[in-house]
Amino acid sequence: MAHIKENGYYWFAFVLFSFLLLLPSYFRGLFFPVEQSWALLGATIIAVLTYLWKLSQRDYSLMRNMLDYHILGLLAAYIIASFGAASAQLAVQEIVKMALYVYIFWLAANLGKDKEKIRYLMMVIYTSAVGVALAGFLTAVGTINIKDGFVSGRVFSTLQYANATASLLAAVSFLGLYLWYKGNTWQKYLFTAGNYFLLIVLLTTNSRGGFLVYIPAVLIFFLGFRKRWWTIYHWGFVMLGAFVANFKLIPSILAKDFGGAWGWLFMGLAVALVGQIILDIAGKFTDRDKFVAFVSVAVMIAALVGLFMAASIVVNADQGEISEDSILVKVMPEKFLTRIQSINSGDNSTLSRIYWMKDSFKLIKERPIFGWGGGAWESSYRRIQSYGYSSTQVHNHWLQMWTEIGTVGILILIGIWFYFFFTVWKNYRQGDTETQLLQWTIVAAAVMLGVHALIDFDLALSAVAIVLFSMFGFTRALAKLRVGEPLPISAKKFAQVKMRYVAVFAVFILFTFTLSAMLLLGNSYAVRGSDAFKAKNYNTALVNFDKAATFNPWQPSYHLDMAKLNMMTGKKEEGLKEVKKAVSLSPHDPRNYQEASYIAWREGFLFEALDLAEQSVENGPWMKGNWDNLQHLYVVAGVNLVAKGDQTQAYQVFLKAADMPDEMSEKYAALTETEKKLWGTRINPRLQPTHYNRLQEGIGDYFLGNWEKAKEMLTVATKSKKTNGEAYMWLSLIAEQEGNTGQAKKYLDQAGKLNPQIMQQYQYVKDLPILK
Repeated sequence: MAHIKENGYYWFAFVLFSFLLLLPSYFRGLFFPVEQSWALLGATIIAVLTYLWKLSQRDYSLMRNMLDYHILGLLAAYIIASFGAASAQLAVQEIVKMALYVYIFWLAANLGKDKEKIRYLMMVIYTSAVGVALAGFLTAVGTINIKDGFVSGRVFSTLQYANATASLLAAVSFLGLYLWYKGNTWQKYLFTAGNYFLLIVLLTTNSRGGFLVYIPAVLIFFLGFRKRWWTIYHWGFVMLGAFVANFKLIPSILAKDFGGAWGWLFMGLAVALVGQIILDIAGKFTDRDKFVAFVSVAVMIAALVGLFMAASIVVNADQGEISEDSILVKVMPEKFLTRIQSINSGDNSTLSRIYWMKDSFKLIKERPIFGWGGGAWESSYRRIQSYGYSSTQVHNHWLQMWTEIGTVGILILIGIWFYFFFTVWKNYRQGDTETQLLQWTIVAAAVMLGVHALIDFDLALSAVAIVLFSMFGFTRALAKLRVGEPLPISAKKFAQVKMRYVAVFAVFILFTFTLSAMLLLGNSYAVRGSDAFKAKNYNTALVNFDKAATFNPWQPSYHLDMAKLNMMTGKKEEGLKEVKKAVSLSPHDPRNYQEASYIAWREGFLFEALDLAEQSVENGPWMKGNWDNLQHLYVVAGVNLVAKGDQTQAYQVFLKAADMPDEMSEKYAALTETEKKLWGTRINPRLQPTHYNRLQEGIGDYFLGNWEKAKEMLTVATKSKKTNGEAYMWLSLIAEQEGNTGQAKKYLDQAGKLNPQIMQQYQYVKDLPILK
């Protein structure tokens, strides 16, 4: 590539690309749609500058390698799957993310035009990760405030998720080892400090999956890195420093002893730096290579002993607490040991993930070829879940992609990894020592991220995925250097072919620019609409949400907001159309049906609300709130039908309301004991009848004439402060129907004391006929 020269276009694109690699981790890991759209818009602009540079050097090429084609093919798979997607909005957002990754790969492959440029871009990624590590620690000690940056004694940092933070820091630590080896004397001290911060914060994430994957990844790195003894020596001292600090770092933070935490941090840093000082001094008195090899062997022995002891904790986890006489107890913090001990297939977290992965195959079987489109799991998992849980991620990124892009897409993904490793092999086999060191570092980082994605969703954070696709791109850049791409071309041939390539590139640029701009404009108008709504400027709010839906017609929430505003401004039929439009955009998401049902019910569309509520239960059969809402609507609909004289239809809905508690009980009873144990109740109440359900059941039985059963259920409902007033009112009505006027008055007086507004309801229902 010697004939390809840098110019203003190149350096402008290179600097902007550096910022694109540097900043994502500080914007909530690019997990959220708005930040992702901005990133795509930025990447589009950088791609234009890069192609202008390539054209200025008579290089018209876009993609010409199987790895290139498979990366682009993955985007095509998401676009194809978006037709008939489970969620239109989430499918479009995954297209945004995948288009961003295509750009990241392509920019890394082209702007990394030589090894020095690749090293610089790696250093940018490294700097960003060190910043993430420092931000996590500073949040933990209260110096800065990052929402969800430190939770329950674990560092989450700017990514707001401990496991993703661990995966990122672990992967980038390999870049740090390489950069340390390549650095001069003073740079080695900087990289020693940076690598120490990466590893100490990696430990304080307490990520079991991160630890499990990092250990074999480190071994792979050392086996393939040609200068392994030097990196083992450095890693040994840095890891030793991290373990020294980790012994009391988190306990000090939890005890609010921030001064002590700083002390332990610097103590560990001192240990790491001592290793570098010893190396520099030893070089003046002995053969440094032999000294490094000797110390490295000691490091490996110590590491293997520690690994064996940690493995014994996992294997014997069912034997209870670790003996206080254990060496590990004396040198490791309690929380760290507890996390290691809990690594086993019987742990609730592990069992839950196994269920989620198993459930993902249900979606795959329903659409095995092209999948359900981006966001398939998030929008549909409640329909097929084995028990009541809340997890918008499968916690296996590759399985989640299978639900989204089907078998066709997953074969393309397998192709990416195949051609990546094939390119790595050729680069390593045919490259010089410097190429081998660089390439093996890239492989270690990519493998760390790829394998960890089998047990978690860290690649759902675009900041982490950007690092992975950068590694793919750097490998492609090394391949270009190996084969001499791009080949020199005459001015005549360049003039003949360039417009065809420019036209293709322009179409892609227009697509990504338009898509990201539309989504950002839609969000901007939605924010204005929300502000106007809060200010009670409803007409202005409606205008803005209408514009938001024009620019982003795939977002169900915009149509639900328009439905509310149309109904509030008297345009109820228009509002109902927007409700139907909203649920059609995500036809398997019970949350949309629930919200739509509430809007329709509030504005008097009772039977439309009932239909939507039934759909919410059908698509979320383990969501207790959906059952409660549907049972209530059955009762309300029944009362309205009785008032209108339609006793036949009223009988049917009251019968459904009365039967629902038994349906819930039977459904829950069919679960296995393991599934019942895994069902967390903090977010998802168990599907078991409550006082509220007994109240609705009692009302249904009252109108059906099943008064003995109704009295039993209503008596249960009187035990709760939330339902006792209404329950006494219905008991009063039953007593009156039975001719027991004295008891009826007592019940009604009790109801009035508990709920003074109950008399208005009593006056309305007391004369309604019983369905016998």
